[in-house]
Amino acid sequence: MIVNWKKEKAGVLVIPVMNEGVVVEYASLLPGHNEVDDDKWKAMKETTRATKHIDAGNLVEVFEEVVDENVRRRRSSSADDKEEKKTAKKIKKLTKMTPKKAREIVKDTYVLDTLEKWLDMESRDEIRAVIHSQIEMINNPKKNPKGKK
Repeated sequence: MIVNWKKEKAGVLVIPVMNEGVVVEYASLLPGHNEVDDDKWKAMKETTRATKHIDAGNLVEVFEEVVDENVRRRRSSSADDKEEKKTAKKIKKLTKMTPKKAREIVKDTYVLDTLEKWLDMESRDEIRAVIHSQIEMINNPKKNPKGKK
């Protein structure tokens, strides 16, 4: 699951990971996009700390909603619009997202481990180049003017 910690002027957000009411670990989210294991995210988002930020819109699950083109072609009347929405898929993996969405996410990700993991998984040259650029920007911030993404 990709999660965006987007509170303005935020620092690192630490959220407990609970298991049967007991804290088993703490997860740290940097500002921007973070990748969190699905089971861990499920446990995290039930905590008071996460719920507060989710409700305020500061902590958001990131996905891309895509409608199956074959289903879209078969539908012709406007009455079928509701049915089309039901067949939309939530794409949660960076490697399956459109290039535009993937670029947006990568340019707002500051966790080197996540970027390196995506680099290993990503096969699209265009997205790999953006990941390399983001890693370079993080590793050499003085070479990059402030605000340039």
